[in-house]
Parts: sequence; C-alpha cells; structure tokens
Amino acid sequence: MSRAERTQQHFQRIKVAQPQTHLTSSFIGCLTAMTNGDLSAITGDHWGNAIRAGGVTAAVATVVAAIGFRMNKWTRALLCGAATFGAEATFKDPTYGTTMSDIYQTALVAGGVAMVLAFFAGMAFDKIINKQ
Repeated sequence: MSRAERTQQHFQRIKVAQPQTHLTSSFIGCLTAMTNGDLSAITGDHWGNAIRAGGVTAAVATVVAAIGFRMNKWTRALLCGAATFGAEATFKDPTYGTTMSDIYQTALVAGGVAMVLAFFAGMAFDKIINKQ
C-alpha cells in the first residue's frame, strides 16, 4: 500500500469518526445539563466547560478512529456519551454543584443528551457521506 493510499485511509477513518458530531453533541449536552435546561442561565464558565468537554470528546473519537476501531452509528453514540460523561465528571467545576453526586448527575445527563444527539447527527452525516 502506497503512502498516499495510507493517508487516504487515515483521513477516511477520521471522517468516519465524525469529530464534529462529537464536538457539537457533547457541547450541547454539557450546556443543557450544567444549566438544568435553563439556557438563559448560561455563563462564560458554562461555555468554557462545554467547549472543553466537546473538544475532549472529539479528540477521543478521532484518536479511536485513527487507530482503526470500527465505528458505526451505535458505537459513535456510545463513545460520545461515555467520553462526555468522563470529561464532565473529571472537570468537577463548582458550576456543576457542590457534591460529587451533583457532579455525576450532571455528567450522566450531559452524556445521555450527547449520546442521543450523536446518534441522530451520525445518521444524518452517514446519509450525506454515502451520497458523495
């Protein structure tokens, strides 16, 4: 296999990972969970934490796809939910609440929202990619 073919295969794996799906799904899930659904309560800290969690989730998805892990709409959604939960639980910002149970509850909701959004966004991107 030539270098150009390997490069093309590498980019195809990243395309399959759909990092933009993970970034947006995780970002929206985090913002929704941190503000308890009240989007009028969003602060700069919320934006920063949501972008950080979305970036971590997108990076995890890209690395997993680049090493050759096969992804379909189900694994993308599960990966997005798990990575979002992990990022949210790890950051442990006071914005989330005062106790560990508050932090994990927020992380669980954010992961669930991100997983659902990633599933439906992944289906939409699959349709677009398959048309090309």
